[in-house]
Amino acid sequence: MIAGLVGCAAEPLAIEADAEPTGVSIRATRAIDRVEVRDGAGPIVRRDVPGGALQVWIPAALSVGAPLRAIASAGGTSAAVDLRVGQPVSVAPPRAATAADVAALASWFPADAFGVPEAARTPDRIELPGIWAVWTWRALPEQAPWAWTRVEVTSRADEPRDVAVEMRVVDAVGRVPAAFVPRVRDRPQASVSTVLRLPARAPGSVTLPVFVDRNSVEPGVYFREITVSSLHGGAPLRVARSPMVVRRSGPVLAAGIALAGSGVLAGWTLLLVGLRRWLRGLSPADALVIGLLGSLGHLAGAVVQLAGAGVGAVLGPFAPFATGLVDDLLRACLLATMLALVPRPGAAALAAVVGTTVRAVLLGSVHPLDFLAIGSTVAWLEGAVWMGGANRAGWMDRPLAWWRFGAALVSANVALTATSLVFGAVGWRLYYSAGYVAAILILPGALYAALGCAVAVPFVASLRRVAP
Repeated sequence: MIAGLVGCAAEPLAIEADAEPTGVSIRATRAIDRVEVRDGAGPIVRRDVPGGALQVWIPAALSVGAPLRAIASAGGTSAAVDLRVGQPVSVAPPRAATAADVAALASWFPADAFGVPEAARTPDRIELPGIWAVWTWRALPEQAPWAWTRVEVTSRADEPRDVAVEMRVVDAVGRVPAAFVPRVRDRPQASVSTVLRLPARAPGSVTLPVFVDRNSVEPGVYFREITVSSLHGGAPLRVARSPMVVRRSGPVLAAGIALAGSGVLAGWTLLLVGLRRWLRGLSPADALVIGLLGSLGHLAGAVVQLAGAGVGAVLGPFAPFATGLVDDLLRACLLATMLALVPRPGAAALAAVVGTTVRAVLLGSVHPLDFLAIGSTVAWLEGAVWMGGANRAGWMDRPLAWWRFGAALVSANVALTATSLVFGAVGWRLYYSAGYVAAILILPGALYAALGCAVAVPFVASLRRVAP
């Protein structure tokens, strides 16, 4: 393709041309009214363009490699380009995929929108909310899928192949329940589908959404039916059916919701009733210690949260096992140190309020969950302080004081971790597997808090030697 430019001061004319054995194509920046094609012997064809056009096709019988000159005129202005006749471009239709080209078909559910299997959730299960479903913050089923399925097709062909991948949810007799019909488009469709380019002798993958109407679906066993077909039609190349269990949340989650709600209510009641009494007897030195250590713990947590964004992108739901080692350990250590310096009722609650406020200011955002977190934190931490006896002067000198306090603090941290899991299930339908829940309660919930208390013991002892 060669371009030429000739013009005047007001409106320049630029053209470009392509030539192949069947003719010449000329395109211009202004409407052209006359075109001409010449070779070494003279004009081959001349044509007037009535009304003008920006693109003109001139049929002609030309020889490959022959030199040409294309000329276009527009309102007394002409432009010309030199070019040669090129080889004709032919696009061969893709070869139809056959059943022999598909070596394997596999799927994983649930997965995220990028096709990464969610290892923290129970495979092949949809957990539905109970009567508290109106509390959820997630989008409605007609606006967003409930989950995603990763479909992987392995090719044994020596060349790339294009196939269609379709998925639908059926019951035991092969019917598509209305609860699984996508409604994000004007016309509901019984299935979701996409086109997949299979690389030669390698697997290719796509991600397909699963839509669920939580109000009309019945618990039971369904099947994800995945079909791989050729783009040229015909019988399916391969079909796979995978079971999928639909169930509603049981009494364990209902009990967790009741305990979490009771903890939030008790925490805010304790805070509103006791705040004036706590502040009235607080000395400036004690207020400084509470504000400093309380804000430092949550400030460190905010920094860990920001720094852990990259870790979360890699580890996903397993990121708390890495970032929580620093966050929970530091918070437990600072809380134990603060209670050793300020052993009085309300100190843990005031530190939680100050720290949450500092964290919100630092991150520049406030979420309704922050108020729930304050209530539950006040309730469980104040309960742990009371059980450990750390709200009375001289508690560190009593027998087994650190063991009592450590056990109480670990129990409170486990309760707070469980509360966050309950909020995730209620608000975002994050129903994790039993193994993941147990691991998150044992490691970040219990072990990291115990390590924080163990680190606080020698630190507090050194502080008492410096400032008894």
